[in-house]
Amino acid sequence: MKENITAIVLAGGKSSRMKTNKALLKIGNLSIINILVEKLDLLFNSVIIISNFPDEYTETGKIIYKDIYPFLGPVAGIHSGLFHSNTENNFIISCDMPLITIEAIKYLQNFPSEKDAVLYALHGNLQILCGIYKKRVYILAEQFLIKYKNIKNSKNKINLKLFDLIKALNVDIINIDNLKFYNENLFFNMNTEKDYNYIIEMLEIKNKTKI
Repeated sequence: MKENITAIVLAGGKSSRMKTNKALLKIGNLSIINILVEKLDLLFNSVIIISNFPDEYTETGKIIYKDIYPFLGPVAGIHSGLFHSNTENNFIISCDMPLITIEAIKYLQNFPSEKDAVLYALHGNLQILCGIYKKRVYILAEQFLIKYKNIKNSKNKINLKLFDLIKALNVDIINIDNLKFYNENLFFNMNTEKDYNYIIEMLEIKNKTKI
């Protein structure tokens, strides 16, 4: 049974390192983002995409929303996704994590929590772009965004970091290292051509083991 949780995919545009939109790179007949969306469709009744370049993601067939505070990074993406969501609980994931497994997502779905967020920790490092977030988090995210814009307009220097938002939340942390479905590639994201080739290799190996 699909949970009453919205899946929110954070998708950017052209990668500065890869000189292209990495989410649209193909593996077989599917783009990176469509590989992820197909998994999410198995688990969620609602999947939405957050991007300031909506025309690039029409092939997904999903509703696409822009940032309300455009081009201010993942905090703005999380804010927009939660603002537009119709559910209390929301699964947020970056578009470039095609190696995440259904088992890992299901575990988050089924984890009982009333805290602001439920996040995995891998070797002690929080995986903040793959987790469950309460809708109410958008209110705090908006406060961060407004404060950042005001300071930026005053010409003082400040970096808007997603981790600063996370530190302000009450979070349940799941140490994934010892869970039975753990593998080292679960949160592998793609930033270079080498990463892209590695993801192709891993998905090909996974598909062969199913035969």
